[in-house]
Amino acid sequence: MIKTIKMDGRDVSFNASLSWAFVYKDQFGSDPLKVVMPALISIYDGSDGGKVEFNAKTLERASEHIDLVSFLQILWALAKNADKEIPEPEEWYGKFDTFPMDDVLREIAPMLAKSCISLKNFQALTSAGHKKAVKKPTSKASLQAV
Repeated sequence: MIKTIKMDGRDVSFNASLSWAFVYKDQFGSDPLKVVMPALISIYDGSDGGKVEFNAKTLERASEHIDLVSFLQILWALAKNADKEIPEPEEWYGKFDTFPMDDVLREIAPMLAKSCISLKNFQALTSAGHKKAVKKPTSKASLQAV
């Protein structure tokens, strides 16, 4: 799943195929799912068939579960997964005068969630309302691309 977003006058691609997790772990040394899952779960409130209304309340809920630097690290790993030529995070982010995180989150969160959560759990998460946790898969068959 690749999404291209126009930011600061340039097209930036983000690839949410699960290989982004390896890019993240190689660069930052930790498990990205421990960072991303609580934030993803917090933003889905089940309204509008899984489409999230991004507003101050939604972003506030997400920020309770992920700090800014962790969020930026995830975005960098998704971008690096799409384009192996992008530089180290600090250098890459330094090239942007503006970085519309609310717009990026609106575009990236659904594809990121779909790459990390089984279809069944994603549908339950987006239709049953805000939940504290997603059930762990009970079999290898329920793990997508892990």
